[in-house]
Amino acid sequence: MKKFISIASTALILCCLVCLFTACKDKEAVIDSYSVESKSYVVGDTFSTSDAVITAVLKNGEKVKIDKNLKFVTDGIDADLEDGKFVKTGSYTVAVYAVEERADLKVGDWTVTVTEK
Repeated sequence: MKKFISIASTALILCCLVCLFTACKDKEAVIDSYSVESKSYVVGDTFSTSDAVITAVLKNGEKVKIDKNLKFVTDGIDADLEDGKFVKTGSYTVAVYAVEERADLKVGDWTVTVTEK
């Protein structure tokens, strides 16, 4: 009887450990890096952060477009916009952050260039 209880207890503990490790396994995709494509506008174009093309490169090599939970720091551009349209040429750097529960994670810089028509 003692041998049976010992074997049953060991089997139960192993089963619990397997369930615990399986349940705790991270099932979310792990991001390896981000890329932010540059964007060109001409004077008179309307600036929109939705024009940004941001891609996450996962650890498994898969590339995924990111378009939600982003924060853009547009302080440098705002002074050269009238009604949301560019009024002069220039080159700007917009910091892009992925907004996550734990903190804002900087994705990279978005280079925006404005030229004459």
